[in-house]
Amino acid sequence: MRIKTKKMGKEGILKFEGQVSIKEVIAHADILNLEKETIQICFRGHDVSGIIELSPHEAESLSKSFAPLIKLKKNIKILKLRE
Repeated sequence: MRIKTKKMGKEGILKFEGQVSIKEVIAHADILNLEKETIQICFRGHDVSGIIELSPHEAESLSKSFAPLIKLKKNIKILKLRE
């Protein structure tokens, strides 16, 4: 996966891009307090590593936004034309 970030620094906006791979997906559940539930996506690349932390609501919203794209991809058929 490709990751792109921006951060405001003293010199202005700092941009970083890197090729990373997902190493681990962790679900943290708190039985007593369901609001503290999180899903973490851990990634690592050559010069960069990090964790993306999502609430269950954010993960569900992300999943719903990808669903139509995945269905669209499955329905595409490529026709080869013969000359």
